[in-house]
Amino acid sequence: MGVEVKPWAPLTLGLTVAYSVALGRRALLDVQGGRPFFRGPGTEGLRDSAPFLTPLDERRTVVNVSFGAEYALNDTYAAYVGFWTDFSPLTSQQFKNLSDQGFVLATGEVDLYHVVVGATRTTQRSLIAAGVGLSQGTGTTQSNADITATGNALGLTQGGRLIERHESFFSVSLLLGYTYFF
Repeated sequence: MGVEVKPWAPLTLGLTVAYSVALGRRALLDVQGGRPFFRGPGTEGLRDSAPFLTPLDERRTVVNVSFGAEYALNDTYAAYVGFWTDFSPLTSQQFKNLSDQGFVLATGEVDLYHVVVGATRTTQRSLIAAGVGLSQGTGTTQSNADITATGNALGLTQGGRLIERHESFFSVSLLLGYTYFF
């Protein structure tokens, strides 16, 4: 849902709110059970590989917002500023209370915040835009599988160890756009 208002002539403001509903735990694939699939170390006694091959996933309710402002300096130039959130619908709770029905996909519960500033130059036949975007976020990633620096896979057995990492994210983006009006 969004709204755009023009409180006075050179200024335009916009606000949006995005709501994503929670989804309960679901199997992403319907795997036919009763057959062993994997053979080798760690799979001794495995008679049914369906839990090992069935990825489970779930999502939490998320509300993201964005805000933007445009200020027209004149008919040719305009300045922009914007802010938006990108909250993760994934939750570390997916790894709690696991059953033998499948495995949980790796989660990245990292919430991001973005800011952008820029300007445009409009002529009769074109528009040129330039800006800078900054993004920052922190959170946790969890997985029961990991690839080591030597290429070995760890934690691939049912109920294997949980690998949890604190993540920090920061980026700077340079934005450049060109539009030609036909």
